[in-house]
Amino acid sequence: MEYRRRKKSGSMRSRPRSRAQSSSGAGGMIVSLILIAGIVYIIVTSNAGEWVAREVMAPLFSAVSSIGDKANDAPSSLNNSGTTAGGINLSTGESTAAESANAVLPALNCYMLQMGVYSSHENAQKEAERLRALGAAGYIFADSSYGETRYRVMASGYDSEQSAKSVKDRLTSEGVEAAMYTLSSPQASFRVTADKSAIEDICGAFAAFDEAIGSMGQAVIRFDKESLSVADGKLICADILNAFDAKLTPLESFSGTDGTLGEILGAYSDCRAQLDTVRGGEYQSIVDFSSAMKYTHLYIASRYAAMVEKLAG
Repeated sequence: MEYRRRKKSGSMRSRPRSRAQSSSGAGGMIVSLILIAGIVYIIVTSNAGEWVAREVMAPLFSAVSSIGDKANDAPSSLNNSGTTAGGINLSTGESTAAESANAVLPALNCYMLQMGVYSSHENAQKEAERLRALGAAGYIFADSSYGETRYRVMASGYDSEQSAKSVKDRLTSEGVEAAMYTLSSPQASFRVTADKSAIEDICGAFAAFDEAIGSMGQAVIRFDKESLSVADGKLICADILNAFDAKLTPLESFSGTDGTLGEILGAYSDCRAQLDTVRGGEYQSIVDFSSAMKYTHLYIASRYAAMVEKLAG
């Protein structure tokens, strides 16, 4: 498919996705976390409060960031077998110096901590709101892999299976019901033809999502463990957004809203809007901001996985 350069348009907005219900008991976890949250708020201004935030809340929800499914209800969303898709022609025709190279969308494995599975949106949303009030993501992942939609409520996500499992096991030992769900997508590669001067930037853009997911995951852990301020967290998110823009902006100079380029730019628009929202939002507390960071991490991972799945066929 031939794409032509056009003037860069303004960034598009994305809308957060909502999902739904039928509960799989996360009540024990809620009770435990509410107690923890109460302790934190009562002594938040004291040295003891700082210790609890660092040693209890941070480890719990840092690890919470990657478990997500009940014992018998947690398959990976996709396999990670690499796929090779069709070629993409981004040559402008303005120069004869065009060349081809492989552009790769890296494989993804995000290990999510799941606190409940529901068959209706309303029940899942209630559980998600309770988790957000405690500093967890409260991200709702709509899973249709069983032939009917199930709404999985996630607390957080990790790039390490062992880290996720260790937190799940610790919660289980404390009587909190949780499970690990692996969100996966395969590597997808494309043969890209473009002007020699642009080929390197274009191929680099394909890795931008993977880099943003990794950076956001690390930012979540750092924010909690180092007890950073909301202002500090916003600066970190701004840096991630700027790096994301720098990688993907070159693709916006090409016209075409269908096919591979259209899918990538659509995902870019959605993820960019979510990053911009967490960076520019107003928050009542560091707990609220920590929840927003975790939500953003899982949102970008899920949006990327959906994009790669569609492109990989």
